[in-house]
Amino acid sequence: MRRLLRLTPLIAAAVMAGCGTTESLRPCLSYDRFHRLMAPSFTAYVMLTAAGEERRADLYVQVPFSRLRFERSDGRFQASLSVTVIVRDRSGAVVHSREHDRTVTASNYADAHSSRMESVLDRAVLPPGEYEAEIQARDVRSQLSYRSWHPFSVRAEMTAGSVLLVQRAVQDGTMLTLQPLLPEDVSVVRDSVGMFQEVYGCDRGDTVTVQVRYVTVPAAVNRTNDGGPVWFPPYSTDEQCPADSVPVTSSFDTVVVAAASGTLRLLHFYQGPAAGHTTVRRRIIRRSRAGIDTVEQSFRFFLREQRYRNSASVHEIADAIRYILRGEERDSLLRLPEGEMNGWMERFWAERGGRQRRTEFESRVADAVRLFSECRAGSGTPMGLVYIVCGAPDLIDCRGERGESWYYTVGERTYTAQFRPGTSGTGGRSFELVPYSLNEAFWQYHVDRWRRR
Repeated sequence: MRRLLRLTPLIAAAVMAGCGTTESLRPCLSYDRFHRLMAPSFTAYVMLTAAGEERRADLYVQVPFSRLRFERSDGRFQASLSVTVIVRDRSGAVVHSREHDRTVTASNYADAHSSRMESVLDRAVLPPGEYEAEIQARDVRSQLSYRSWHPFSVRAEMTAGSVLLVQRAVQDGTMLTLQPLLPEDVSVVRDSVGMFQEVYGCDRGDTVTVQVRYVTVPAAVNRTNDGGPVWFPPYSTDEQCPADSVPVTSSFDTVVVAAASGTLRLLHFYQGPAAGHTTVRRRIIRRSRAGIDTVEQSFRFFLREQRYRNSASVHEIADAIRYILRGEERDSLLRLPEGEMNGWMERFWAERGGRQRRTEFESRVADAVRLFSECRAGSGTPMGLVYIVCGAPDLIDCRGERGESWYYTVGERTYTAQFRPGTSGTGGRSFELVPYSLNEAFWQYHVDRWRRR
């Protein structure tokens, strides 16, 4: 089904200007990402466990404080949050529904705008089958909402539960408290990542081997070291998702012997993934008198360098600024070592609006990284580059699996940037700009706006 979603551009973001009946439909990628900038967006994860004959789905939801509207009351800052979880089976019938209402309190203004999370845990006991969880978070004060869908399968026979990533574990007497770390939030980790998993049906003396493999493609430093041509508009960019052809692999193996029969609980901490695109493959091998059982699970992460976690890196900025440079300017920038790029860009912007224009451009680069990163930085993707140069579109046309189109209005004319699913890469959702779909006069109009003195 084709959907037209209208956006109202703000400083460096876009919010919904009224979707009507389209709000309950699944949005296309870019609309979802633009909306995430202003809505109470969250990360979510479904963990499957077994307790006797029962199968349970634990749904973890984490909403950053920075996505909520806090108001000061009695010297404290408070926000109101409502999280609704609906689980449907394969036929679409609702098999579980629950609403969680929370009052979120921050001690001061800085705390209210920090990276702290409000966490919600919902549990559903389900028979074996195929399911989908629809999760919606609503900020009561702003009335903004964000929704996402998470398919999962419940198996009749479970050798082991699914992995829960852990940021920290606290032992209090006989009780162990785990602080979950959802896959999308791995970038906040500086040192190690914990992995918790249950292995079922063990007999005393069974051996369980845990194999963890990190397949990492290092983060590019970036294309600024390549003197190749830059296309206008960016019809030809590097592959969005790097191939695993020359990976850097780390391996961690652990062997555990079951001391008692029943459920074996495993918790290990591993070195955090390196910056770049990483696939983590975890295998559990249980050897018993009855034979060998094997369970595998994998995760994908894209991590930026920690020092650029909250801003764009010099290389990401230089990579994007090439698209508004003339040939000789671009060649001059590419010849510079990293330490001299900042000074070059300072001089470039001094003649084109100064620090205010430079800040505006670099804010768009940082937003593109946040919005469109999958397995490489979003500022180097076609969607990211069009957003950096042209801004948020006025209207998005969702065409399902065929892609999407961004519409821009300039005066009395409307221009279109058409995107289609990419054919290269090893993971993530990759989009490329349809060749010759973007009016080059429209592109140059926006390039000239950045270059205007």
